[in-house]
Amino acid sequence: MFKKFALQILTAAVILALTNVVSFAQTRVKFRSGSDSAVVSGSLGKNVSRVFIVGGRAGQKFSVTVKAGNKMTFVYPEGEETGEWGSGFNQTLEADGDFRFVLENQGNATTYEMTVTLK
Repeated sequence: MFKKFALQILTAAVILALTNVVSFAQTRVKFRSGSDSAVVSGSLGKNVSRVFIVGGRAGQKFSVTVKAGNKMTFVYPEGEETGEWGSGFNQTLEADGDFRFVLENQGNATTYEMTVTLK
């Protein structure tokens, strides 16, 4: 009887833990041939983050701006702290390869439109 009860408690705890996991879906930003910018739009659920990937070369100027339906959505380079960033950033890429950045929604579900530029 105790083992069955303990298993039920453990199952409930795992389900509860999984429902609170932050989602980190990854999306590669694709540019049309000959274009140096791309517009990405979509939606983010409550307290959800999405990682975006852009391939570039050292020395390229990279910028991201985002417009969202709430004021609790932030974009920042992966590995940085959320609080230092807002609705956009500019950087010069230091190396060839993939660059990752995060779009994070700390509020209720929202829609967004993001412009990514790489020159």
